[in-house]
Formats: sequence, structure tokens, C-alpha cells
Amino acid sequence: MNGAAPTNGAPLSYPSICEGVHWGHLVGGHQPAY
Repeated sequence: MNGAAPTNGAPLSYPSICEGVHWGHLVGGHQPAY
């Protein structure tokens, strides 16, 4: 995923890398980092 996901309510300036890690955990079946 590229950029912030609109469904998480995070600002658009949120780092896309952190978003990738967050969604990566969701897809991987792990708990979100936050």
C-alpha cells in the first residue's frame, strides 16, 4: 500500500512505511502496532 490509508483516520502526512508495516501486520494475521 502506498501512503496513508483513509480507513485508519491517520493524517495524510503519516509515513507510508509505517502504514505498510501496519497493514502488513494485519495481512500477516498479527496484531496492529497501535
